[in-house]
Amino acid sequence: MQLSIEIKSILAYYDGPDVIAASDQFGNQYLGLAQEPRSLSFRFLIVKVVPLQVTRLDRGTADLRSVINESSEFGWFECETDNLEVPIPLSGRIRDPIPDFLLPASGYFLVGSKQHQNST
Repeated sequence: MQLSIEIKSILAYYDGPDVIAASDQFGNQYLGLAQEPRSLSFRFLIVKVVPLQVTRLDRGTADLRSVINESSEFGWFECETDNLEVPIPLSGRIRDPIPDFLLPASGYFLVGSKQHQNST
C-alpha cells in the first residue's frame, strides 16, 4: 500500500500554503513546509510528528525549525502535487539531515501562537 497524506489544515499561508498539517491513512500526523516549486505545482518538505510536538508548536513553546529538526530524526520526505484536495503520495524517505537552506529561520513561530503574540 502506498503511503499518502491528506492535508487537514493550513497553519500558515502567504501566496499559497506555507505550513500544513496532514495525516496518513493510518492516522499518523505530519507537518509540511512549503519549498520552492519546480513548476506550477506545490512542493513540501514533510516530517512525521507526534501530538506533543504539534501542541508545543500551537502553544508557542517551540519554533517551527525545532519541531521539524526533532521530527526528522527518523527521516523526512519531499513531495510534490498540483492538487491539494487529493491524497499526496509519500515515497523515498530521506534519512540524511535536512539541509539548512530547506529549513525556516530559528525563532519562526506560527502566527497566533502564544509565543508569537507575546513577542509583538
